[in-house]
Amino acid sequence: MAKIIDPIVHELLRGLRELTSRQFIYEDPWRGFVPYDGAPAEYQIGPPLPFAELDRRDKADVIDSFIF
Repeated sequence: MAKIIDPIVHELLRGLRELTSRQFIYEDPWRGFVPYDGAPAEYQIGPPLPFAELDRRDKADVIDSFIF
């Protein structure tokens, strides 16, 4: 028997998969990590990192900032 996933939960899972498959780059001390789009902007510093390499707090901040 197949499980039926609530559409809201399905949407959340899709968003999390999309977000966690991206790379992130640090942007000025007040913003933290933001999705990396191929070329660093003026206030973006350091190398881009996969989501898995961010520390626990940065992962939580990314999810809080980019999952609506």
